[in-house]
Amino acid sequence: MKQQKGFTLLETLIALVLMSLLIMALFGGFRAGLRSWQSAEKHVAWVEEPRQLSALLYRHLSQFVPIAVGQTNEGTAYLFSAAAERLLYVAPLAMSVGDEPYMFELVSGHDGQSGLWARFAPLTQDKTYSELLNDVEYVQVSENVSAKFSYFYQETWVDSLPEGQLPELVKVNLQITTEQDWPSLVFALQTSGPKL
Repeated sequence: MKQQKGFTLLETLIALVLMSLLIMALFGGFRAGLRSWQSAEKHVAWVEEPRQLSALLYRHLSQFVPIAVGQTNEGTAYLFSAAAERLLYVAPLAMSVGDEPYMFELVSGHDGQSGLWARFAPLTQDKTYSELLNDVEYVQVSENVSAKFSYFYQETWVDSLPEGQLPELVKVNLQITTEQDWPSLVFALQTSGPKL
């Protein structure tokens, strides 16, 4: 009579324990990878909106067009208005043909709604900037990010400027609704340009 060969109970238990340890290690690595993926997605979502706003501000303020509109006691007056929650300036629209100048107004919070809002219109010589922007609706640029502007003017940082005066630098602090701040952005403005 032939003796049948097979696994003993002890060998089977050892194999099951080793297999369960291997499965636990695989699922632990899978869960860690999933948490890492979710954390990376959350970080990208947090970074993307302020990064796009930073790029927009960089493009606009580096192409700022200083349009002189007259004279005041402080000197030449420009088509520029600056406050802590609002910035009005002239720059080419990124998609415009021939770098046509546009009036831009950025506002942090509009009609009691949070976020960053903007409106813009092509610059024409026969209208004042309030006439140009009067009929233009605000568009919400970001729901989760607001901005605070400050200006380097006459050797100090201020929250607002006399109407029509240009600062040497514009600082923008983007604030994200998760109560985290984006690093401050500082832009130098071109101070010589065409007269309107």
